[in-house]
Amino acid sequence: DYLDEVRSFDGPVGAINGAFGYLMDCGIAVDGVVIVDPHPAMAKFLTPNKRTTFYLASVCAPEIFDAVSGSPVMVWHSKMDPELSPAVSGGISCMTCAPYLAHQQGWRDIAIYGADSSYVDKPYVYDRGDRMCSENDHLVYIRVGGDVFKTEMGLAAQANQLCVIHDNFPGQLDFRCDGLMRALLDSPIHDVREFAL
Repeated sequence: DYLDEVRSFDGPVGAINGAFGYLMDCGIAVDGVVIVDPHPAMAKFLTPNKRTTFYLASVCAPEIFDAVSGSPVMVWHSKMDPELSPAVSGGISCMTCAPYLAHQQGWRDIAIYGADSSYVDKPYVYDRGDRMCSENDHLVYIRVGGDVFKTEMGLAAQANQLCVIHDNFPGQLDFRCDGLMRALLDSPIHDVREFAL
């Protein structure tokens, strides 16, 4: 649990998706929130806040924009939609786009908390979220070293992309997490620069 570390941080604090409400509930002011998922259900994670800038991808549903009405909003294009330009690099998830969006906003030293990308037998990431490991998920088990991690295909792909982003990011990118993501980062095989042609 890294809440005390985040709480004592003297720089800007960002969040993605439901982590915004979780941090606010814990008394941690959030300077920016990144949302890329176009599904209207993402609106339930958001509440207007004049102190927080909401970085909403142009593909977000109108309900998401309505949920933060009156708050500072910056609209951006994700490279997940090749028709839009200019676009923010990234990958398959909000977690993989957020570092590049932060970099475009001038942040060069970024710490990402809670990108475990795997499940334990409790709610995923935060108790107030509704994403839990359930029988509806297509579960996979990934062995890294001597440990086995329960995850699903999207989170496994996210962890893989985050390792590549970590090794190629044009700034300092530190991951403060456990689970699959930490195991992959600590594994000697993840450094793609070593194998570049």
